Amino acid sequence: MALNDSISRLSLRWQVSILMGITILIAMVMMGTLAFFESRKVVTQMTLDKMLARTNETAMLIDASLREAREDVTAIAQYPPIDGLIRCWDNQEDPGIDPVDTGSDTELWLDRLATIVSNRMRIKSSRLKSQLFDRQGQGVLSVVGENGGVQRQTEDLVQVNDQPFFQATKRLAPGHVYVSPLQHDQQSRL
Repeated sequence: MALNDSISRLSLRWQVSILMGITILIAMVMMGTLAFFESRKVVTQMTLDKMLARTNETAMLIDASLREAREDVTAIAQYPPIDGLIRCWDNQEDPGIDPVDTGSDTELWLDRLATIVSNRMRIKSSRLKSQLFDRQGQGVLSVVGENGGVQRQTEDLVQVNDQPFFQATKRLAPGHVYVSPLQHDQQSRL
């Protein structure tokens, strides 16, 4: 009641001014709130659009890398050393000797393959490691790119016969490529 009495004692000019001030204050609060929520929507949408663009770009890069990896694997399977190694492994009369290419044996074919793969890895620095396994899943060749160089290894390689990627690969028809899920190796690389 005291507020009503105080306002009624004011002149009409002051009463109108106070009413206008309150009206303007309410309008400004409402407009500020509306502007805040609208700008929040815009900023959120812009952020989501930017994230979508980056995600699409990353997905395209991953897809291109996978396509390139498939092409590399398919190309490596066509290299002459692969056929030579298979002939050496399949030679029942003289195991380890190539019956078609005189003077070639398993070690020579492995050396030839390692040379080709090493040179490919120097050209394509994104290739960190290439490994060759025999039919039983025993590693026979590993080529690892490290510090701008390439290291070959043919001794003390892992057995992967029980690994899911090896089992899945064995079930494929010739000419098909299996891309396993990414996993960290012992050096915490993918």
